[in-house]
Amino acid sequence: MTIRSAVGILCALSLGAGACVEDDTSFYIKGMRAPEAKCATPAPGGSTFVGTGQLDVSMKTGYLAFPETLNALSSSTTSMPGQPETHILQMRGYRISLDMSEIPGSFPAELTDKTFPTSGTITPAGAMVTAIEVLGSPLAAQLATVVPKGVERTVYASIRAVATMAGGEKESALFVFPVMICNGCLVDFLSGRPCPAPDESTAKFKTNTCGLPQDEPVTCCNEANSAVVKCLAK
Repeated sequence: MTIRSAVGILCALSLGAGACVEDDTSFYIKGMRAPEAKCATPAPGGSTFVGTGQLDVSMKTGYLAFPETLNALSSSTTSMPGQPETHILQMRGYRISLDMSEIPGSFPAELTDKTFPTSGTITPAGAMVTAIEVLGSPLAAQLATVVPKGVERTVYASIRAVATMAGGEKESALFVFPVMICNGCLVDFLSGRPCPAPDESTAKFKTNTCGLPQDEPVTCCNEANSAVVKCLAK
């Protein structure tokens, strides 16, 4: 089986018969970039790629990803000098469909099939990195009730970028991103004490770039005299 036919089968299973389009190799998601310090969105080529994600649903927060999307078209002015550029992509969003087949139970379509809106332009031979929520907090809260501690399951996210170019809509080639789901595997919760004071070093606590229970261990805690829970970021 070729890669193209395998992707076509996956597309039909995850997005529904008739929902897929022929992959346009001039518009595609290259991969998921790792966030930069303080969870900043990296520039294209500015950080390493993340091959798979991991989400600890015990905190009931969603999974944040940073797709790098490319416009591989050459400039239209090369063949039409003096004319306006027509190969600029105006980003509209990302269509995301989640394959939940490894997770017991049923999940409403509004949680597993959605469009994450965004904006921006990608010039010919250019790229753009965007922060998108691949799996939302309401779904994470539901997963926390069905994924037991010590068990790991995988959710496969089928993602297409959506843009307009010269007045028409374009969808990118299909990109599939697996997110490993666990319950309590990444979070160290400080019970019986509030979060560290602003002047207290957090070096002794587990922290990650975003302060989210994803991809790397993190310490979460209650703010002083409050039921508000937060996780510590670098």
